[in-house]
Amino acid sequence: MTQLTLHPSGTWVFLSVADRSDARNTLVPNYVTESGYTEDISSRPKAGDVQGHQRLAVLNLKTRRSAWADASFAGTTKVQGKDEPRDVAGRCR
Repeated sequence: MTQLTLHPSGTWVFLSVADRSDARNTLVPNYVTESGYTEDISSRPKAGDVQGHQRLAVLNLKTRRSAWADASFAGTTKVQGKDEPRDVAGRCR
């Protein structure tokens, strides 16, 4: 969970949940070192690698019911001849 927000009415809580990716960082050689040998520096993941996702959960404190928010309001789009959910700020699940 990355963020928790209470609605002013005190009835609702909004939870932001991050699903981290399994992407590995790229190793970049560092040629100028104190040891005189090449050493690796950890860098960011490569472009196009798997990225993490964020999801939004809505929790009703009175009824103790919860639901995941989705992008169904965005409709669908044709991808290789099939209807797929439309992307909204990345890939929503």
